[in-house]
Amino acid sequence: ISPVDDTAMNRELALGHDGALAETQKFWAKELKTRTSIHLSEPLLQGWVDHFPRLEAMIAEKHPETGDYGLTSGSLVYEAIWATPMAQAAYGLEFTGYGKEVEKYIETFRRHQGTIEPPSPYLKKHPGYLGSPKTFTSIDWMTDHGAILWAAANHGLLSMNREFLRRWEPAIVKACEFIRDARRA
Repeated sequence: ISPVDDTAMNRELALGHDGALAETQKFWAKELKTRTSIHLSEPLLQGWVDHFPRLEAMIAEKHPETGDYGLTSGSLVYEAIWATPMAQAAYGLEFTGYGKEVEKYIETFRRHQGTIEPPSPYLKKHPGYLGSPKTFTSIDWMTDHGAILWAAANHGLLSMNREFLRRWEPAIVKACEFIRDARRA
């Protein structure tokens, strides 16, 4: 929750329920446009598919000091990232047409690659290790590295976005080198 001044608060309150709902629907109609269309026969599941990108955006956060985006997960600690469920959410966003969102959320891991120590007493800090930055982390698992690597590689393969591939190729290679070196350890 971010504090706001009285003028801004009064302007929002003056909208009332119907005005706020109209603004919200206008925002999300534009925000949720994608060429992907999924139609299911089960209404509850259809509702989840329809609202999945919106729900992910609502629980995601941007760290005020670092500018890092975090796709938070789990009901235990909402403000924390568990990288493996984050990768699963990225998969869902990818296949519902929200590849740009995937890029935004996984970029944090690329920027912090090699700065986080693997959660193992047998492994030292490695330039290729992908993990959750300390500003967001909850519980670090060794499997997180593979989940983040998979999310990045999957997005690269599906999107074939040249800029993304140019930016991520060195990170993916270093991440594979971490796996090689960790297996040797």
